[in-house]
Amino acid sequence: MLKLMVSTTAALPKDLETLLQALPDLSPNGMSIIERAYLRAQDAHKEQTRKSGEPYFTHCVAVAGILAEMKLDPEAIAAGLLHDVIEDTPVTEDEIRSEFGATVARLVVGVTKLTKLPIQQIGLKSDNHRAARVVNKEMEYFRKMLLAMGDDVRVVLVKLADRLHNMRTL
Repeated sequence: MLKLMVSTTAALPKDLETLLQALPDLSPNGMSIIERAYLRAQDAHKEQTRKSGEPYFTHCVAVAGILAEMKLDPEAIAAGLLHDVIEDTPVTEDEIRSEFGATVARLVVGVTKLTKLPIQQIGLKSDNHRAARVVNKEMEYFRKMLLAMGDDVRVVLVKLADRLHNMRTL
């Protein structure tokens, strides 16, 4: 697991430097898109905190770090950094598309839509209602992921990285 730390004194923040070092074959264009996404997400989430009290942006960097460990492409890593900006900040889809291109915008929107897909009752019946609710919830989450994979599997990978980091820290 990448150890990402925030440093405000260096020319390149320590966590961004660590993220980029995890991708040794990164092209200059790939490096640029990740750096720009980092700065955009940092600015967009600057006033937000997590339930733990730490800056929300640390979560975005951790999600991107998980995606970097998976050796995903720069667009997916940028989407990991930006995965909550449309849902949780005033940043719009058009702004993401203009700044980062159609691919990154499509991935970020896909993650947002995956989060917002309406819940359908699966209908599992059991004498243990609590257990049935848990299984129904898990089946519904799996259904949502399958729907998202039809567009681009990277949407699901970003969402899974998001969930993984949340499970590790919240």
